Amino acid sequence: MPSIEQLIVATHRFFEAFSSATHPLALLTYFSTTNPISIQHYPSTCTHPQSSLLRGPNAIRSYFDLIATHWTRSDLHQKTISADPATGKVVLEGSIVWTWKKSGRRWTEDFTCTLVFDDLLKIVSFVVKTESPPATCVMRAVDSDPRILERSTVRVAVNVNDCVVVLGLGLIPPTTLERTFKTIRVPALISSFLPRPRRRSVRLTINITNPKLLGPSTSPRSIE
Repeated sequence: MPSIEQLIVATHRFFEAFSSATHPLALLTYFSTTNPISIQHYPSTCTHPQSSLLRGPNAIRSYFDLIATHWTRSDLHQKTISADPATGKVVLEGSIVWTWKKSGRRWTEDFTCTLVFDDLLKIVSFVVKTESPPATCVMRAVDSDPRILERSTVRVAVNVNDCVVVLGLGLIPPTTLERTFKTIRVPALISSFLPRPRRRSVRLTINITNPKLLGPSTSPRSIE
């Protein structure tokens, strides 16, 4: 069973790697390969935080890929840290400055991060709860002037393992996508995510990369 000191050192090593823009594949080496792993990142005001729960190495990779693609991070500041050797849990409170690569817009996210380690000091669970306003959660970030957001197209992407990445909404598990948009799990590329003014519904235009999974039709399909 790891000691308090070992848990804290392992946490510091991971965050040092994260703050130094380590490649996503290298960050994956900090996670357990002998236990199921999961990740969450959501605002503290979120009423259904479990909807952001993603499991498995592909989900972890998608999370770090998204961050590496769109933002740089700096000024990672630790406020408090505590560890419980009985559960392998570490709770860290801190803040980080995010910068959009495209526009250079910057903001600070205050967070509470809860990590659970296995006996080999590898991460099993990684949960980030945004304590600052919801708009500061990097998984909800939108690089646009709010006054023109309704006229903007927010791009999204899907990795080959069905983990949906929606800019402005964060990572969406396949089960959530099925429940929300009544679709099916197939490797696909979502080409647009179009917010509709004064309406809660959206239209997703999906180009299927493996049409055989859907049958004879190869034309793009729209889902309300």
